[in-house]
Amino acid sequence: MKQKIKLACMTWLYNEHSFERSLESIARAGYHCVSFGLPHEGKPVFDDGATGEATRIMRLLERYGLEPVTLVSTDVLAPGRPIELARQRMAFAQAIGAQELLSLGTTSYRNFPSEPITRTRR
Repeated sequence: MKQKIKLACMTWLYNEHSFERSLESIARAGYHCVSFGLPHEGKPVFDDGATGEATRIMRLLERYGLEPVTLVSTDVLAPGRPIELARQRMAFAQAIGAQELLSLGTTSYRNFPSEPITRTRR
């Protein structure tokens, strides 16, 4: 089976603009695939628990001819978060056609891997 590589652009590049404007810009740049899930204009781009939200997101993606390939989900995949939130995100991803959840990591390091930052310096 021959695998097809999908090159996606993250909407985060346009995080100071609305989510819809970021989709429009990505499509105009010639991309067909998109990754999203981080805030735009300081607020979440979707509420995966809201009724009709998957339909709203799918319509936006269809409007700009974009296919979702990854859904940034660090907020629900972080340690200590309820498993129900991860399940809800997986169902949302499936509903919109995203095949992968992406986690950007949950910690930082002063010196990898032996010195994780466990609290904020003041």
